[in-house]
Amino acid sequence: MNESSFRWGDKFWEMDLAKIEEYIGAIQSLIKSDTSLIGSDGLVHIYLATEDPKAHNEFLAAVPSHWRVYADITLQEINAFRPIKGNRASHATRNTKGKAGLVAMGSLLVALEAKGYVLTTKSNFSSLINHLRRKIVNRQCRSSEGNIIDDDACTVAIDLRPDVW
Repeated sequence: MNESSFRWGDKFWEMDLAKIEEYIGAIQSLIKSDTSLIGSDGLVHIYLATEDPKAHNEFLAAVPSHWRVYADITLQEINAFRPIKGNRASHATRNTKGKAGLVAMGSLLVALEAKGYVLTTKSNFSSLINHLRRKIVNRQCRSSEGNIIDDDACTVAIDLRPDVW
């Protein structure tokens, strides 16, 4: 499975938003460089980690027919609590009495099951995914001698909006 952490919503305050074409191009690059990202059924399986209905709908309209996109549960669980304008996480969190945070943690756990990642680490959520991917998920990979290989041994990632840490 591949994961695309699609951070739109209010992220325009933090970074220039990546366009749909950038995400799709990055996924195609990952697949081209690592064919194991194609499922045994010949399909490309994408977990789209976004809470933004607009981003989700535009992505679905643009993907090739041999891609299967799995929606982030926050689209269903939190949508009724969104403000009419904008995409304020604090609004949803307050109105769900914290359920939005719990749903986000579930989304994070599903995202960490991926092998290929498209991220925008200027977004805090993408940055968190990347740190967990490199320092926990990839540390589970070991050489035949049982040694930890390196921070990028198990998974691959493309960062469309890198941040400096």
